[in-house]
Amino acid sequence: MRNKKGFTLIELLVAVLIIGILAAIALPQYKKAVDKTRLMNLVQLAYSLRNAQEHYYLIHGDYAVSFADLDIDFSKVCPVKLDDSYLLCNGGAFDNLSGVIPSLGVNYAAIEFCPGHSDTRSNCVNNMDLHFVIWFKNSSNPNKTECNGITNYGKELCESVK
Repeated sequence: MRNKKGFTLIELLVAVLIIGILAAIALPQYKKAVDKTRLMNLVQLAYSLRNAQEHYYLIHGDYAVSFADLDIDFSKVCPVKLDDSYLLCNGGAFDNLSGVIPSLGVNYAAIEFCPGHSDTRSNCVNNMDLHFVIWFKNSSNPNKTECNGITNYGKELCESVK
């Protein structure tokens, strides 16, 4: 009798098939975990912005319209700055909506979560999964937060951060 060493082709194919099935199950969960982490980082940035806005409000009696007016620096976490009220970060966009918005009659800050890294404002808005709003203290909804899923994936992310 010969001494067999190694694997047969069938054994190798079965092993590759099992690894493929496990990868197909694990990759979507990994992507969701990464997106949830990015969202939570953006939420922390939004709270930092809100705190800076509240500090500005205490001094000036109104909210700042521009990031430049606030005592906070986002340049290390959000290197792309399109204008004074809009930042693009890794995994999302951050919009400083402050002052009274005539159609809503409220003051608030909002972050928009986009999949991946978007390099333009329209690219982000067109690919948005969810919209996260943090209301300022002197608004019609003081200190309220809202997470509104636009896509099914966005709704899942909103549910996971509640």
